[in-house]
Amino acid sequence: PKPGARPQNGINGLHVRGSMLYFTNTNFETFNRMPINIEDGSAAGAASTVVAGLAGDDFAVDGRGNAYVCVNSRDEVVKVEVGGGGVTVLAGVAGPTSVAFGRGGGVDRRSLYVSSDGGIPGYVSGNFTVGGRVSRIDVGLGGYYR
Repeated sequence: PKPGARPQNGINGLHVRGSMLYFTNTNFETFNRMPINIEDGSAAGAASTVVAGLAGDDFAVDGRGNAYVCVNSRDEVVKVEVGGGGVTVLAGVAGPTSVAFGRGGGVDRRSLYVSSDGGIPGYVSGNFTVGGRVSRIDVGLGGYYR
């Protein structure tokens, strides 16, 4: 684990796009990728960090390869430009835990659906002001499906 960190999740979100495996490591606060052999899933190279300092949970990947990552500890959904590693905050969501693109047509296809737990600060302080929910964020580009 990261020095001084409480034991918690390691690899959390995990998705394959083509011959690249993407994953978040919540404890090390990294978003990573690793080339894989698409025939048997074995490693085809070393893992590398795309972005450090991002304690991501689940994520989804769009048609251009950008990742949309739930950052539960910061109550944010962020866009990670996989090619350049830039990070943009898309929305504040209380405790985002999972994200997926819609699979219908039109707006649904360009929408991220984000489930949330209501936010970690509420659990810690006992001040539950927001319950768990599903939110929709229009990102203007459809998701990647195999």
